[in-house]
This record gives sequence, C-alpha cells and structure tokens, in this order.
Amino acid sequence: MKNEAVKKLRAELDAAKQAKDQKAKAVAQAVYDALAGFCEQQEEFAQAVVQSGKTLSDVCAAAMKGVGSSISDLEVYRRAVSVYFPGAVVDCVMTVRMSQHEDAPSNPSRKRERADSQTSDVLSLDLLDLLGG
Repeated sequence: MKNEAVKKLRAELDAAKQAKDQKAKAVAQAVYDALAGFCEQQEEFAQAVVQSGKTLSDVCAAAMKGVGSSISDLEVYRRAVSVYFPGAVVDCVMTVRMSQHEDAPSNPSRKRERADSQTSDVLSLDLLDLLGG
C-alpha cells in the first residue's frame, strides 16, 4: 500500500505544481515530499491517501486556505495530513550539528541508545527527571 500511495502522489505532483492558487503551488513539492515520507512511515496513512478522493492539488489548496502572508512548514504538513487523516498528529524532530563534518543522525533516538550502551560514564537526564515526573 505504501508504494501505491507514493505513486498516486507522484502522479498528482505535476498538476499540483501547475495550480492556479499561487500559495498551493508554492508548497506542492514540499507537501509531496512530506506526505510521501509519511506514507513510508505509516501503512494506515498510506491507505488513507490511496482511498481518499482527494488529489495533491486539493490537499495543497486546503493546507493553504486562509493563510495570510506566512505559515510554518510544520503547520502546512499538519493541515495536509489532516485532509487525508483527521486527528493524525505530526511531530517535528530537529537536531543541530556543530559543523558540517559531524555525521547527521539517521535516527536520533537510535543514536542516543547506542551512545548510552557504549559508555557507562555518560550522564543522561530526561526533562521529566528535572520536573520531578
């Protein structure tokens, strides 16, 4: 189902890039990239994309509806996902690398687990530890 969903979105991408709505047109590629990634992550979301009667153009237009002069990327993705799957949650994980030569973590939680298992001298605090939770 994941591949079918990505193929559906890819087939609709050119039309979304040609939309008359300039705001929807401006986010078409980024929304496609995000949605394709979400389809790869979640089989249930991929199924919703395939079974939906909505096109990528529809989704981009809905995501940009009522937007003034700016909107965050994350909010665009949240709105786009909600067209296919109301109630779904989109989380954002960001990392900082102190130089371009530092390896980018492919999965931050997995990298943290490896680091914790490799050394016992590491102090690891969770925010909940600090808040008494």
